Amino acid sequence: MKNYKIYKHSPPHYFDSNQVYMITAATYQKIPYFKSNPNKSYLLDLLYNKFTQADWKIDAWVILDNHYHLLAQAPHNASSLSAIIKEIHKFTAIQFNKEDNVAGRKVWWNYWDACITFESSYFARLNYIHYNPVKHGYVATPQDWNFSSYLKFCKIDPGGANRIEKEYPFNKVKVKDDF
Repeated sequence: MKNYKIYKHSPPHYFDSNQVYMITAATYQKIPYFKSNPNKSYLLDLLYNKFTQADWKIDAWVILDNHYHLLAQAPHNASSLSAIIKEIHKFTAIQFNKEDNVAGRKVWWNYWDACITFESSYFARLNYIHYNPVKHGYVATPQDWNFSSYLKFCKIDPGGANRIEKEYPFNKVKVKDDF
C-alpha cells in the first residue's frame, strides 16, 4: 500500500508497506531536552512502546541531546508513522513541560523520514546512526555511547558489525542533521 502525503506545515512523506525507513526528529531550537540519561531512557522506552504497538520494528537507533535517528521496518500500513511520531512527541513534551513546570512549551521542531530501497543504503544509514554521537563530538568511538543500538549489534555479530562499517561508509549519506 503506497501513499504520498503532503502536509501544510511539514515535509512531505512517502509511505510504502513493509519498507524500512530512516527517521530523524529534532527538538525545537536545538534545545537539549535529552541531555540527562533519564530523559534519554524515557524517550527510548516511548519509542519502543509506540512503534511496537503499531507493529513497526526498530532495527537501529540513537538518541542525542537534541535529536534522534531510527531505522524502522514498516508494517502493512506504513502511513501510521506520522501518528506514532505525533504520539511520542506529544507525550515527551507533556512530560518535560510537567517536570520543568512550564505549560505549553514547544519541545519538538519536526521529523523527517526516508524510505530505504537499497541494501547498501540501509547499511550506510545503519552506520550513520551508530556513528552519529562521534560525528557530533559526544564520544570518540560509537561503543562509548550508551544511547545507541551499536553495542547490541556488536554483541550479536562483532565481526559483522566491523564488516558493515568497512563495506558501507556513511560519509556520503544525506540526512538532515545540523543539530
